[in-house]
Amino acid sequence: MILFAIELVFAAISSALSDEEHYDLAISSMVAGDMHSAVYHFERITSIDSHPQASFIYTNYATAIQAVGGGDGEEQLVSAIRHDETNVDAHFYLGILYQDGNNNFSAETCYKAALELDPFNWESSANLGAVYHDLGDFANAVDQFGNAIVLLEGELEPTNAPLGEKDRRSSLSDLHYRLGYSLLTYDPQDTKKCTLASSKAAVPCLALASNSFSRALQFNSENHAAEHLLSTLTKDSGMERASNEYVRQLFDEYSTNFENSLVNDLKYDGFRRVRGAFDRVSPKRKKRLYSRAIDIGCGTGLLGVEFRNVTKHLTGVDLSSKILEEAIRTRPGLYDSVFTGDAIEALSEIGPFDLVIAADSLIYIGDLTDLFSAVAGSLWDATSLFVFSLEKCSKKTVQALGANDWKFNLQPSGRFCHNDRTVHKMIKEANMVVERYESMEAFRSEGGKPVDGHIFVARLR
Repeated sequence: MILFAIELVFAAISSALSDEEHYDLAISSMVAGDMHSAVYHFERITSIDSHPQASFIYTNYATAIQAVGGGDGEEQLVSAIRHDETNVDAHFYLGILYQDGNNNFSAETCYKAALELDPFNWESSANLGAVYHDLGDFANAVDQFGNAIVLLEGELEPTNAPLGEKDRRSSLSDLHYRLGYSLLTYDPQDTKKCTLASSKAAVPCLALASNSFSRALQFNSENHAAEHLLSTLTKDSGMERASNEYVRQLFDEYSTNFENSLVNDLKYDGFRRVRGAFDRVSPKRKKRLYSRAIDIGCGTGLLGVEFRNVTKHLTGVDLSSKILEEAIRTRPGLYDSVFTGDAIEALSEIGPFDLVIAADSLIYIGDLTDLFSAVAGSLWDATSLFVFSLEKCSKKTVQALGANDWKFNLQPSGRFCHNDRTVHKMIKEANMVVERYESMEAFRSEGGKPVDGHIFVARLR
């Protein structure tokens, strides 16, 4: 009763407050970090639309709503722009909202509007570059990332500059990496010349990409993604696999948009083809229910879904904890257990298994010898299967490599392509035998061009 009485008193006091008082309390609550109270007072302003600061109020209202998880704030941000089309923050925040929702064309409109109003808004330029990259417009992505770098490295103070030298260097490292990656994706065959915002000279795109990755490492020596892709451009023949740090960083960064980009933008269907090859090994195997399966480099669970109905227990393994979180969030119950870490560690620590599957996750390993040995050591018996896919090298690459005994090649994409002849040999050396091999044509795209692969189904001898 006492608590109820207190609530009634509080409600009476609140209802007696004017719109201006609610507005002042909402702003002061935001300053104090009390977003729940801020939302409470914003909700009680009866006539925001008639307030002289309506656009500002709606923008802050949206921020508070997003902070407490009470909605996305789109309605408030649209209202803010309706009241004041020159509200840069409203355009920028609405752009982020659309970008997070994969509504890239609407995000593009918002960021362009923010930049037209404030050309020094480096974050709008950086985000617009990411939008263009996701849309496959790599030329414009290069322009925007380059512009953001110029703004951060220039003498004039950009809008919302990073706080402190450490944050500035971190932001510049990320921007140089993204610029290099866009250049690399724009011209993987090194046939074009590009021009950056910082220079009007036309230079081979891959040379600029190499310089961008070098600059990224200068600003942050722990940028493993830049380090790996720089190695691909400098033809580091000693690289036999991507570092775990690179793979972890790559998929941590793209975990939330990974599947949408891979399946919808790059038209990837390798996971379905791997299951098809498995089904074609033997009609009798279709009816078998495996006891324990492990999905190596499981990502968000695309392959796991395909194999869930043939195993009693399925473990998902990935280096990226964030992409495992995404798998659990989007496909609850798919995996009976998950393991964050290296595949070889997982195979030795939580084996044995009677089914090991991997769809396009081994493409970050060049020399597969150790992995194959670990798989063979984890399989129960000669009826256990190892089903996996790899990328093929392009005809141009195969011609350049010449002899037939090469094992793998590090591509400009940062992934490895493999020679099926030497893969067969490595499988044999690991005391396994290939039961089925299939060529996999155009299982995804890269820079608008088809990528080919191959599928192997192996078992213990």
